[in-house]
Amino acid sequence: MDLDHELISLVVRGGNAVYSEAKKLGVTKRILRGPSVEAWGFLEQHFSEHGKIPSEEFFVAKGQWGLIDASEPLTVYVDEIRKRILWRKLSKSYEQIGAGLEARDPDAALKVLFEVAKDTRGARLATSKIESLLVSGDEAVDYYDRIKAGERGVLSPWRTINDTTLGFWPGDLILFVARSEVGKTWSLLQMARKAWMDGKKVLFVGTEMAKLKLQMRFFAIHFRLPYEDFRHGRLGLELEAKFRDGVQGLLKEEGLYIVGDDFNPQMSDIEAAVDELEPDVLFIDGLYLVKNKGRDMYERVSQNANDAKLLAKSRGIPLVATHQLNRAAGEKNPRDVSLANISMSDVLVFNSDYIIAMVSLEDDRDDKIMHWKWLKTREGFGKPFVSNWNFEEMNFEQLERQDMDEFGEDDDYASSPKPDVAGETATGEWLF
Repeated sequence: MDLDHELISLVVRGGNAVYSEAKKLGVTKRILRGPSVEAWGFLEQHFSEHGKIPSEEFFVAKGQWGLIDASEPLTVYVDEIRKRILWRKLSKSYEQIGAGLEARDPDAALKVLFEVAKDTRGARLATSKIESLLVSGDEAVDYYDRIKAGERGVLSPWRTINDTTLGFWPGDLILFVARSEVGKTWSLLQMARKAWMDGKKVLFVGTEMAKLKLQMRFFAIHFRLPYEDFRHGRLGLELEAKFRDGVQGLLKEEGLYIVGDDFNPQMSDIEAAVDELEPDVLFIDGLYLVKNKGRDMYERVSQNANDAKLLAKSRGIPLVATHQLNRAAGEKNPRDVSLANISMSDVLVFNSDYIIAMVSLEDDRDDKIMHWKWLKTREGFGKPFVSNWNFEEMNFEQLERQDMDEFGEDDDYASSPKPDVAGETATGEWLF
């Protein structure tokens, strides 16, 4: 295997994207050998002068460098070349260190050891993830152009959340917090439905509710079935037909995957499910109940917070989860809720990119509304807002500003046009 020749061939045929990735991985003329040193220098010069690497035809004609087949990914070639150089440097230092020890001069041997360590780090031969901020600048330009063109991450059903986050992006850990029986599971199911309707592959993990109950709630949301009538089996003929026909119409769809309390989830099991399914977004209902290492619940929740963030970053997906607020949260006013009301672990706060509180007081339940308040944003300035929370009409849409007067809310709450409604044609895939 001619590592250097195959790497050059892979880069030329891969174009600017592969060239930029090779630069980020530390490829320079210093780590190559043979004709590939001159070939890489030509690529760098052409890119510097023209903003792109040459075409295959121009590259071959200009330098008389032939291209060969490259059967491995770029990272394989870079890693093998790194090992080659590292082996040579370590072999040379081994002899020098041995000579120092034989001469009973450990200081000289230690000096060689420090020098080779410094040399390998300087040549980017260690397995460090340090990268040049400036070399990656083209990624920022690309991201800006994508945002300018309207690209967004995984969207929620509520506009204020989408305006703040620009959607949920790979590596994000988003936490929705509330007291018991406020509606965390309902909110997560609505977000899962929205993602699926937008064509995303969705994995939903429930930690305490049976899969059948989660399915029932999802169908109630999707077909707008009054939930109390639905769960008691007393839908009218028209709605019952809508439910039965709708379910039949979804049986062959895919893209929405769900596991309930029968899954008995441990974080390692969830990681395995993600690796098998490769979803675009992961929802975990009740992150605090996922099994993990730790002497008590506080340590387990802290470990879950660390593992959840690592999972989102390493698999390149957004992870949206729910967690508990303590009993004192928003007892008198939803604006009183703060990060101090999050139960059991500060590590959740440290790891989360966005934390959104759901608060529903007794009057709110009578009025069928939900208060949403931002507790943490890494980017953007989240405004609190109010949504409908009506299980008779299955209406959870964000309230318009002109509708707020009915509940005596002030202008702190944002408004939005109505999001999608149930019954639209799904562009994604489905499977329960």
